[in-house]
Amino acid sequence: MVASSFLRHKSSQHITWHSSNNDIVAHLGYILVKRRWRSSVQDTRAYRGAYTESRARSDHTLVGANILLCLSMRRKVTAKKRFNIAKVSFYQAKYEFCLQLQNRFNALPIDAQDPEEIWLQFKTTTAQVATDILGYSHLSRQS
Repeated sequence: MVASSFLRHKSSQHITWHSSNNDIVAHLGYILVKRRWRSSVQDTRAYRGAYTESRARSDHTLVGANILLCLSMRRKVTAKKRFNIAKVSFYQAKYEFCLQLQNRFNALPIDAQDPEEIWLQFKTTTAQVATDILGYSHLSRQS
């Protein structure tokens, strides 16, 4: 997409080409950008004194643009790990899960009076046993 700014500059900052005898000049201040970045172009102008390697042979001037980008960072979405609940339907895994859970709860101290602390102990103990016995399920993406 062709882009340009509509800011007013001196006429010398619009000249991008001149003939060898300086009689004819061209006022082109356009640059090519993708359609997505069209609204990001703030200013375009010609830089007459810019150094180029072919300066002696060139009758063109350098065209530059100020571009303002407003980029936002994408947050990476992490998939939650899910326990393999299908293993509970097997008798051996179900028995082992219940036995491990019962043993761990019997080993826990009952000193805690705070409901938040009791909940945290329950949650971590159950999660540890589920990780050890059941493992995690492999999620298949549906398209």
